[in-house]
Amino acid sequence: VLTNRVVNLAGAVFLVTGTLIAAFAPNIVVVIIFWGLFSGIGYGFLFGPAMVTVGQYFEKRRSLANGLAVAGGSVGQLVLPLFLSYILNEYGYEGAMLIYAGVCLNVIPGVMLLRPPSFYNRGKKAVQQRRELAAKEAEEKKLQNNNLASISEKDLEDGESHADKRAMYGSTKSLDHAPMQE
Repeated sequence: VLTNRVVNLAGAVFLVTGTLIAAFAPNIVVVIIFWGLFSGIGYGFLFGPAMVTVGQYFEKRRSLANGLAVAGGSVGQLVLPLFLSYILNEYGYEGAMLIYAGVCLNVIPGVMLLRPPSFYNRGKKAVQQRRELAAKEAEEKKLQNNNLASISEKDLEDGESHADKRAMYGSTKSLDHAPMQE
């Protein structure tokens, strides 16, 4: 099943693989194919499903959440060239690409944390069901106690007391349904 998480994970693998192969490329054609094509496919697989996942988590302020997520991507596009320029000057082409591949590897733990909102609602549903069951049991016990406490005038006509009826029919049975003695 192709969930957002699976597609994002495939994108992360494409991104890291393309960057690693481009680090050891013998010529520019290989760099274009692997860093351009493979890493580009990886970015595409990462961006779309990530935006969908953000939309699944938020209902009330969905537009704000999507706006912040897209703005974060834009900030990354501003910072990434500066970062790559710095590490390229410090470590050379191969070193810069290996460091960048290592940075891209950090996407994988982030992708593994992307779970559907239903995963987090399971616990909430179980707690809600337990509360509803406890409330239902409390209501039934309250009705049972009310039935034991109430004695109709018809029940008192034969001269038996409430305590006699409890002893005769058990304290858990309703007195309203007790058989009449003749």
